[in-house]
Amino acid sequence: MTRRIDTRLVKITLTSILLVLGLGSAHAAVLLHGVAIATNTSPFNTTPISNLTNRAGLSGSYTAGTDLVTYLATNPTEAGTAVANGYVASQASGTFDFDLGSVVTLSHVIIWNTTSGASNRLGAFEVRISNTSDFASSALVGSFTAGASSAFPVAAEAFDVTDTLGRYVRISGTSSGGNSLTFMEVGFAGVPEPSSALLAAISLAGAAFRRKRVVN
Repeated sequence: MTRRIDTRLVKITLTSILLVLGLGSAHAAVLLHGVAIATNTSPFNTTPISNLTNRAGLSGSYTAGTDLVTYLATNPTEAGTAVANGYVASQASGTFDFDLGSVVTLSHVIIWNTTSGASNRLGAFEVRISNTSDFASSALVGSFTAGASSAFPVAAEAFDVTDTLGRYVRISGTSSGGNSLTFMEVGFAGVPEPSSALLAAISLAGAAFRRKRVVN
């Protein structure tokens, strides 16, 4: 009596694993949920840091899972004033931390700056990503200079960072010349990790190898 693996189930399961493994590279970047959680700056006029991710004043719906290219093609703008919808720091530079909610492959950071006439608009900035909220260990994924619209509503600007895994994002920025720092909104794009789907596929593979039929 010999034992033989159910090859049909194995083939189906291995195909599923390969498809899941291909998700990270094959899928286009989509909008990611992100929440502003910390800053080392003091707010001017009590503007809360949560303004940076509250989506108030955006011209269209910012929905996690939306294809990034499709979203940017709608020319999403921010119509509000900095005090009402953005964040105004009392310092000319600072760090701003965001929680993406889970580990993702970050590919883009989206900035809605304030207007070009404001000397305190966001200028040079760098982006770091980490798996921990204290950024004890982090990776630098890009250094940029933000542009600005001439007037409200201000346009979105997407910055292509080095694709990197992580959950927490830190933006360290300086103003373009003023003694405070202002920008309106921050968004993120990338590829969510298919960890749960991969685990399920691997579990099926294990079941396939355990499922044997007896051949006389």
